[in-house]
Amino acid sequence: MVAEVAEVVRRVHDTDVAAEDAAERLTSLVEGLSERWFSGSMELDRARSLLRDAVALELDRVGAWWDSRRSSASCVTTSPSGASTASPWRRTAS
Repeated sequence: MVAEVAEVVRRVHDTDVAAEDAAERLTSLVEGLSERWFSGSMELDRARSLLRDAVALELDRVGAWWDSRRSSASCVTTSPSGASTASPWRRTAS
């Protein structure tokens, strides 16, 4: 189930790591909401609303994560002392 959800997230945002994390969070939420609905402690409409909101938040989060990775990959900033520093997301040769 997680792999299928991650694939859907990847279709929206072309990224692997964040898609897997989002898929884990969303499938865990579905399991918890399902348990509450099956036990009668939550109405189906409420569970659907919470899940819909969570999907929107996760897709926004993955998109923001991916956008920050792409923009910082070529970013060099200047520290307050005036020294140039590479972005923390950028890989450097060891």
